[in-house]
Order: sequence, then C-alpha cells, then structure tokens
Amino acid sequence: MNLHKTAAALAAAATIVALTACQPAGPNAKELDAIKAVNGAWADHLNAGDADALTKLYWDDAVLMPPGVPANKGSEAIRASVAREIEGMKAADLTMNIQHGPISVTGALAWQDGTFSVTDASGATVDAGKYLSVLEKRDGTWRLLRDTWNSDGAPAATAAGPDSITADPAHYKVEFENDKVRVLRIAYGPKEKSVMHGHPAGVAVFLNDVHGRFTMPDGTSQEFHAKAGTVNWTDATNHNPENLGNKPFEVIQVELK
Repeated sequence: MNLHKTAAALAAAATIVALTACQPAGPNAKELDAIKAVNGAWADHLNAGDADALTKLYWDDAVLMPPGVPANKGSEAIRASVAREIEGMKAADLTMNIQHGPISVTGALAWQDGTFSVTDASGATVDAGKYLSVLEKRDGTWRLLRDTWNSDGAPAATAAGPDSITADPAHYKVEFENDKVRVLRIAYGPKEKSVMHGHPAGVAVFLNDVHGRFTMPDGTSQEFHAKAGTVNWTDATNHNPENLGNKPFEVIQVELK
C-alpha cells in the first residue's frame, strides 16, 4: 500500500515538473530594459522639445489618445499632436515628470502604467494624473502601439458658447429634437471652416472619412482624423472646426440635454 502511495506521489511530482517546464519563460532583463527605455524616453523628448524623436517612439500605425480630443492615428497625426503639446509646455515653461509602474508582457505585447506630474518653473505642481501604454515588439524592436493619459482633477468647466445652429446654420441642421436629445446633421465642403460655437456632451457618428482641425477659444488647435463609421463620445466643448480635406464630409451629432 505504501509503495503504491509512493509511486503515485512520484508520478504527481513528475507531472508538476513537466508542466512547469512547459510554461513560457517570462521576459528577461534585456527585454524589460528595452521596454523601460521607450517610456523612459517619452518625457525626456517632450521636455527637450524634440517632436521627431518623440514620434519615433510610436509605430507608424499607433494610436495616441490624449484627453479631451479625438484620437490621433498614425505618425503624421501623432507628430502634430506632440508638437502642439511641446509648444504649450514651452510657452508655459512646464516640465513633465513621469513615475513608471510595473511592466507586464505577453508574447510580443507589453503594457505599463504609471503616474505623472507637471511642474512649473518654480517647481510647483500644476497637473497630475496617470497613463497607460501598450507596446508591441516587431523585428526585435519595442515601440508604442497605444498610448493614453488623463488628469486626476476634474475637467475645467466649459463656458456655454454660441449655439452651433445659431452661429453657423450653413453647416449645422437639426434633424430631430425632443426633451432629451437634439440630433444634428453636420456637413462641410472641402477646406470649409466654421466659426467659434459650443456643443453639449453627446455622440458623434462620422459618415465619411475626415481630416479636420478644431481651434479652441484659447487659440490652441488640434488636428484629427476619423474613418467613416467611427462613433465617438464628445464632452461639452467650444470650438471652431475646419475641414482640412479635399472632400466633403458629414457627421451626425447626438447632443444630450
């Protein structure tokens, strides 16, 4: 009886050893260092004002998702976005400080989260928040595939601007309205631009491919790209949109009341 128990125990132990041997090895120190170097360089390039070097941290088909604006897809849009970020940081004499968290890796994908703070020339913290980055390894190189962040504080309240229908009836038409929502059809011709106006929070449905730009009340601007069929949540905002493309586009905007 004891011999049977001993044999069973040895068999179980052998099975555990075999299963353990089959488990994929975790990332080695060299891989982790390569991943750390990507996110580690992000703040360095931002603070140095090097938009080109910052853009090279991303794959050509990467998506950068800053808060409060449409996603930036591809190298061209990402470079334009980080260049504006650099311009704003320089103008206000701000410095980005990032505290990186642990790295997780599965196959050719890795992700890392952490926190950040933005300090002014006196060293005072003017913003703080968190980030999440997804990286992909291709041909032995790690670069960013998806990247997003937001602030810990509540968004600044948006002052009510001129209603789009009143300010720009040439581009904005009411298709439906009740006590809960208002549905707008937004139509821009090639290279057409609106005037400054406001929207409540809602959902935008892009009917065509779009390359556009939003100019904000403070003079800053944000280029954006969207594919036909894209559906985006939009926070309440004031802006002046412009069609940068050579083709017309239409958007259905569902505004909440």
